[in-house]
Amino acid sequence: MSRAKPLSMEEKTKRVLSLLQEKDDVFNMKDLEKICQKEKGVVPQSMKEVLDILISERKAKEKKVGATKYYWSFRSDLKLHKEAEVRKLIDENASLSKNKEILADELSTLKENRSSPEREEMIKQLEEKKKELESVNQTVAVMSENDPAKIDSLKEELSNVQKDLDEWAEAFNALQHHIRQSFNLSHSMFTEAFGISQADMDKIDEL
Repeated sequence: MSRAKPLSMEEKTKRVLSLLQEKDDVFNMKDLEKICQKEKGVVPQSMKEVLDILISERKAKEKKVGATKYYWSFRSDLKLHKEAEVRKLIDENASLSKNKEILADELSTLKENRSSPEREEMIKQLEEKKKELESVNQTVAVMSENDPAKIDSLKEELSNVQKDLDEWAEAFNALQHHIRQSFNLSHSMFTEAFGISQADMDKIDEL
């Protein structure tokens, strides 16, 4: 006669939970080991691990009284736990739905404004800043040996222009990262969605 196939841990936890629910009573470890082996075929050596799993999943409870631990799983407790889990999932779903609506609104607004005068003006200002930066660099090179005070002034102006460019590029890249992460967009999908040409992206990358 072949030996019975060993029970998996999942099957053991199901059987022990079933027994606790059927009995609807409180047990110490020793009594639980005996009754589970007799009625459910779960060996005593597995009982501690099984109970640890059920307790961690909040399907069973334990309480130590003196030197003895007691275990139980009342049907009413499990019902309350399931109701709490359902409420939690409902709240999480509501929160996710709200966040989805917010992101959808942001995306819609950005799409509406992707060819707006404001965006065109920002690109224009970017070009002007770059030209201004090049002009200042050339002036500094020409006057480097003539007027130290003027050079210091131009260097400060150069620093301010570079700072403006850096801040603008940083803000744009942060917005791009946020949108691509939120909607799982590739670089090409992002530029296509918002009507940004590769030439414009190259200008920004050069900052």
